[in-house]
Amino acid sequence: MRGKKGITLIAGIVLLVLLVLLYLMLHSGNKDGEDTEEEVKTSSVAALEEADMASVSFGAKDNMLTFIQEDNIWYLEADKNFPVDQPSLSDLLSKLSDVQALRTIEEPENLGEYGLEDPQTSIIVTGTDGEKTSFYIGDDNTVVSGCYMYLNDASDRVYLIDSELKTSFLCGLYDLAEKASFPAITSSSITKYRIDKEDGQFVLNEDSNSKTGWTVTGWDGTTKPAASDAVSNTFTKLSSLSFTSYVNYKEDSLEQYGLTNPTAVITADYTETVQDESSEESSEDSGTSGDSQETTVDRQLVISVGKKDESGNYYVKTEGVQGIYTISAEELNTLLDDDITPYLDTYVNKVSFADLSKLEVVKDQTVYTVVSKSVEVESSEEDNTEDEEEQKTELKYYMNDQEIDSAEFLAFYEKVSGMESNSRLDSMPEVASKPELTIKFYDKDSGEETDVAYYAYDSNFYLTIDNHNNYLLVNKMDVREMLEKLDNLLTDTQK
Repeated sequence: MRGKKGITLIAGIVLLVLLVLLYLMLHSGNKDGEDTEEEVKTSSVAALEEADMASVSFGAKDNMLTFIQEDNIWYLEADKNFPVDQPSLSDLLSKLSDVQALRTIEEPENLGEYGLEDPQTSIIVTGTDGEKTSFYIGDDNTVVSGCYMYLNDASDRVYLIDSELKTSFLCGLYDLAEKASFPAITSSSITKYRIDKEDGQFVLNEDSNSKTGWTVTGWDGTTKPAASDAVSNTFTKLSSLSFTSYVNYKEDSLEQYGLTNPTAVITADYTETVQDESSEESSEDSGTSGDSQETTVDRQLVISVGKKDESGNYYVKTEGVQGIYTISAEELNTLLDDDITPYLDTYVNKVSFADLSKLEVVKDQTVYTVVSKSVEVESSEEDNTEDEEEQKTELKYYMNDQEIDSAEFLAFYEKVSGMESNSRLDSMPEVASKPELTIKFYDKDSGEETDVAYYAYDSNFYLTIDNHNNYLLVNKMDVREMLEKLDNLLTDTQK
């Protein structure tokens, strides 16, 4: 019996809740419970066409926007130079082409119950015939996603309409402005990138003399070879930037946005391939349909970064783009807060032996000089054909003018060029007076010499110091493997 009573009690509570919800839904259009409510199934209460409009004013009571239409073009009444986005405004006005009422409340006793005693939102349309149609919009009805409205001076009839009309016409001025897109730039086309701040400059520069093809100059003026993958990652971030919002189409108020003395200026030099207009015109004049010629031209992207807005976004002015926009601080800070460390190559000196004129290895005060030579070799009879008379060549390696085993040398050099650091030190620590090993690389084209000395550091690491002031800690086991390959090479050479 007790179980049955419990079930009955729960069922009763559920039924009561359902009845209350049903009551609220049925009477949501009648707030005081006394007004007469007459259900109207989505009947049209207004139908206005854009072509018949001469002007439209809308928005919150204290922030109305007014647009006028002349020769099928809309202008902001307060500033006819304002760049109105014609399709966006037309799309907004199309919502007045068929305004539907979900319910009609006849002769409401208290307009204040519906937020209509002093409506805070209104839409006023003046037709080309001079006739006005006014929509006065009040409170929301969240139960049915609607809002209350009356037309013109007929406040004795309140309509419950879809709240989309209200939210759509509460847009800001720059929601209806013709916006520019962030300049299109491909990351692979950038040749130089620079950030200027009051306290310094950060630069990524394409440099054929750098072993990586790029250099990075830090805020302190130090220039180092830059890892190409890190450079590419930064350029991808730059090319992915986008405007968050349009703030002001005028550029005579830069000071209020912090743009007369910018926080930072980002400059990117890049190239763009364009069609040669002169060749195209020549083809048209001659009546030919020859292939158009393409020309590579130099371009520059300049972004001035100012203050932050209330949402934390940066105000920016981009050369070639009319007006002031914002860009997300999250996007920009990844560029503005950059430093030299992520760009520094983790390899001790990753260079192909083919790019060297020679390699010198100094161990136990003995210098071993390694070079490569292409030598002619005799072809076997099986390799020769009647039409083949060219002499074959083979790449051989020599240490101190003595031929060495190619496989053993390449096994050693693979360890040399593949040596990667675990961490980088900012300054030179105390080390032994003499290194255990020194390797000198001589660039074939530039003649530049890079010296790398290996010092025992602690139980886990060796320290490498080069003549470019790089101090790297490398795994002791990796160095031991390299030394083992070297010992094998030297042992076989001395046999």
